Amino acid sequence: PNLAEFAGRIDPASRDVAGRRGVSEEDGHGTAVTATAAAARNDAQNVGIAFDATILSFRADAPGTCASEDGCNFYDGAIAQGTDAGGLAGAKVINLSLGGSQPGSTLMSAMQRAVNAGIVLVISAGNDGEDPLKGGNADPFALVPAQNFPGRVIIAGSIGADNGAGGTNLNTLSDFSNQAGQGQNWYLTALGYRVR
Repeated sequence: PNLAEFAGRIDPASRDVAGRRGVSEEDGHGTAVTATAAAARNDAQNVGIAFDATILSFRADAPGTCASEDGCNFYDGAIAQGTDAGGLAGAKVINLSLGGSQPGSTLMSAMQRAVNAGIVLVISAGNDGEDPLKGGNADPFALVPAQNFPGRVIIAGSIGADNGAGGTNLNTLSDFSNQAGQGQNWYLTALGYRVR
């Protein structure tokens, strides 16, 4: 919340829905994704797609899990609370840059309430692109909601790969990104490689 990229645009409804911490995160992922979506148009680093947007930030990672090598853990209850809080605060788009197994009934109900309110859900395709068993399809965390709420969920894959000369090839899916597979009708890509 203290970065110039987001100055004056973090909605006061923002909060930690999984604990009693602030909205600052530990690994930089949430900041990078938020910058891709909404960094200021200030000629510094990223310019967000919606550079004038108000940002609602709901921290949902389980306390203490982001410091581990395995990365952050997220549970359906906290994600559902964040989804509902976003809806109550007037969100137009809710981004869930998460992956994993299909959402349980609590989270699916929160997603249903969001899409019923006209909110678009953007959910990561997943980071198992190099896994031959998982990489050919979007994570169930994104695919199941896209199938249940067609036209209201965007599965977000990542484009960008090393071009062999120190730059980025923007004409290819990132190696780590799950492919569209059965979610092809709801799958879009955005730059997700070397994003800071």
